[in-house]
Amino acid sequence: MVSISEEVAPGQGPGFGQGDRAALTAQLVELLAQLRKLALASPGRAQAAGEGYEDLSNLTLHQLEALGCVGTGVTMGEFARCMAISDSAATALVGRLVKAGFVERVASEADRRVVRVALSDRAKTALDAFRRYKDGAAERLVAHLDDATMEKLVGVLSLVLEAHEDIPAVASVARVRP
Repeated sequence: MVSISEEVAPGQGPGFGQGDRAALTAQLVELLAQLRKLALASPGRAQAAGEGYEDLSNLTLHQLEALGCVGTGVTMGEFARCMAISDSAATALVGRLVKAGFVERVASEADRRVVRVALSDRAKTALDAFRRYKDGAAERLVAHLDDATMEKLVGVLSLVLEAHEDIPAVASVARVRP
């Protein structure tokens, strides 16, 4: 297990002195890119995720986020707000997802003018497989960290997200989480 053995004051880490914020930011960007590659480089990830995972390979990240916004079903207006896009852009995006078989338009029984968007069975199966893959990838990334280090990592990442929750994309990520 790896742990952070001692507290490091800002600007006092290895190789960094005062005024090296730009260098730290560059290092952070590179570390995030490496983490993403590591998570995606897992051998057998599609097989581990199970049936449905391959279905997502033809979707863009924007479309994947859209499936998360649909969740258990939303109105078109709710969908547009979650995605932080215009109503016309939401209609076009939903149209592409309907054509691909990932979402269904459902007329409201209470008000026929209201259209709800819901995940298809195909999308539910694919998203379940994707969640299994993400969970497995996250577990592999941090398997070597001890509990105290994991708590620090979660704390720091939470602080970063909390500082930016006024940004629609960050707020929608919070809604996407299961």
